[in-house]
Amino acid sequence: MPHNNKSIIAERRKRVAELYLEGKWQTEIAKIVGVTQQQVSHDLGVLRRLWIQSSLINIDKIKAKELAKIDRLESEHWKAWFSSVGEKIRTTETSGGKNDDEVKTETKIDAGDPRFLQGIQWCIAKRCEIFGLNAPFKLDTTSKGESTRPLNIMVDSAETAEVLQKVIDAAKNNSGISEE
Repeated sequence: MPHNNKSIIAERRKRVAELYLEGKWQTEIAKIVGVTQQQVSHDLGVLRRLWIQSSLINIDKIKAKELAKIDRLESEHWKAWFSSVGEKIRTTETSGGKNDDEVKTETKIDAGDPRFLQGIQWCIAKRCEIFGLNAPFKLDTTSKGESTRPLNIMVDSAETAEVLQKVIDAAKNNSGISEE
């Protein structure tokens, strides 16, 4: 049994949360717990703030984990890029017959593999997406003949916009809406 006021409140809020998550009304919770409906309402307000704060902390932890993965991936891409840039020396030996063995050395300067730069670009784009730095994309679609009001949707990335456009196109095709 709790001994101080804070532990009594904590136990009550725990019970209020359990009953609330079971789908009970505030008046029912108040009768079961032995407090007023207003107290239950106040407790639920406190609990909601705690739940939101907890979820934000979890989201921040998830973002930090994903950003660390992206940082590691970008670092590996940079290493691969630098190793792909530079001089490449190629040596060939040819045998001409009468002791005319010829050794040929060819030096080639390689500009590097652009795939590694694409990987770096992807990492930067994902990082910007996670931080919410990208400007929203606007999709403006109109169903021809069905409605004169366009559907304006704001999304946070080009990938989301592309997927959403495919869904809209599929919906138009399935509903018989003509593009012409």
